[in-house]
Amino acid sequence: GFPAPKLYHLIYGSVKIYKLQKNGKVSLIEILNAPALLGELELLGIRNETLNIIALTPCTCEVVTAESCQSLLLKDPVFLRFLCSYLGQKSVSHADRCVIRTAYPLSIRLASFILLPQHNSIYCEKHTEVSEYLGVTYRHLLYVLADFVKKGFLKKTPQGYKITDMNALQKLSSQNENQPL
Repeated sequence: GFPAPKLYHLIYGSVKIYKLQKNGKVSLIEILNAPALLGELELLGIRNETLNIIALTPCTCEVVTAESCQSLLLKDPVFLRFLCSYLGQKSVSHADRCVIRTAYPLSIRLASFILLPQHNSIYCEKHTEVSEYLGVTYRHLLYVLADFVKKGFLKKTPQGYKITDMNALQKLSSQNENQPL
């Protein structure tokens, strides 16, 4: 909830970005894999409050303190061209995700999603966040997860779901032409 004083360049790893709503609800915004920028909207003054970020895997970042170089970066045409391209790609990706939510069945979307935050073949996201992110009911999500377990794609463990058939999930996910979700 505080202004972001830094721009992060995620070089390695993956992160989950979420927002804590005023009513206490957690809303998953997106999952980013390297390479990615974090804090670019705050640098431009578009967003005043930061979002919450959790590392899903070990991460490596380059960090730039916004105060020390904000004026230089915002006057640099090469950086601004890069930033425009990056934000344009993010916008297109977001639009594609919105279309996919209505165009593909949950099994395909969930397979794509599971492949994003998994680490060492373990998937352990909160069902409430995932169901909201994918735009389905909690019950429907549980039904499809149970079906994946029944088909042998996943196995429920104390740590989460162990991916037991990565190829099957990747094949199912590949039916979504605009992956990743």
